[in-house]
Amino acid sequence: MSVTIPSLPHGVLDPARPLRVPLGPMDRVRGEGPVTLLVYADFDCPDCQAFHRAFHQVDAAVRDRIRTAHRHFPLVSSRPRAMQSALAVEAAHEQGAYWRMYDRLLAAERDRAPGEIDRIVRELGLDEARFRRDLSERRHADRVWSHVRGGRASGVHATPSLFLQGFFYKPVVTPEAIAADLEAVLAALG
Repeated sequence: MSVTIPSLPHGVLDPARPLRVPLGPMDRVRGEGPVTLLVYADFDCPDCQAFHRAFHQVDAAVRDRIRTAHRHFPLVSSRPRAMQSALAVEAAHEQGAYWRMYDRLLAAERDRAPGEIDRIVRELGLDEARFRRDLSERRHADRVWSHVRGGRASGVHATPSLFLQGFFYKPVVTPEAIAADLEAVLAALG
């Protein structure tokens, strides 16, 4: 079966780099649009934070038609808090706050102050003792490492690594360029 790769006005879709581990029911997904954008991210990565800011500045009418998914790819060799941040998002998921923690960490300053995650936990109204227990027990480490393995199988080696409609996507990171690329993919679907 042949797949048509739409031409994008700004970014590049690479058909030679398909997503090797398809999305499944265990993935964290937001939205139900016809276009899927998967983001492999590290919450302490300044480029991930820049993409997150740009994507969230895209007009809601476009964003609402995009199904976004996240997979962890903590770059632990260069970012000492990367794994803790990934585990914090998963611990928040246990309390129904995955996307709220996700958004807060990616919107935070690159060099978060010590105790920043604890402050966010309080602001989100999470059970602090339960959250700390989940972190200290590293309850979700296997999930995070499975994301890393899946990312590596798909050629991920840096963050953010994006897959748009199942193919590696190299965007121009401005709200206008991302919006134009997403609109081109939406138009290609008909």
